[in-house]
Amino acid sequence: MSKADSNHYVYFAGSGTPAQTADPTLEDGNDSSYHWTQDIDDAFWTYRLTTQFPIIGEKLHMILSWEYQNSDGESNFTTEGTSALEGIDLSDDYTMKTLEAKAIYAFSEKLDFTIGYIYEKYEYEDLQYEG
Repeated sequence: MSKADSNHYVYFAGSGTPAQTADPTLEDGNDSSYHWTQDIDDAFWTYRLTTQFPIIGEKLHMILSWEYQNSDGESNFTTEGTSALEGIDLSDDYTMKTLEAKAIYAFSEKLDFTIGYIYEKYEYEDLQYEG
């Protein structure tokens, strides 16, 4: 799991009494100025299975592998402003599935030839891309 937090300050330059400054620690007298925060959480995991087996003694062997990755992102907001900020559950969610097959032929102890195939399917969901 990864986590990132950020703090922000919305202000209106030159407004308020006294005139607005870019210092978020000072009260500017403007009700339109406010602090807000964002908390980003990503829960992710990966599973992988791999097997290797000989086909022709030490000369030719096969490697098969399967991998599944999943990430579930979430972004939550807090504010001192007058309007509530809604959290985003559909943020940086993805799933990736991989299937791989390789055949390795050993010409000698120091030289081999590998041929393989890999298939990946990637699905990404994010509210900004979904509309």
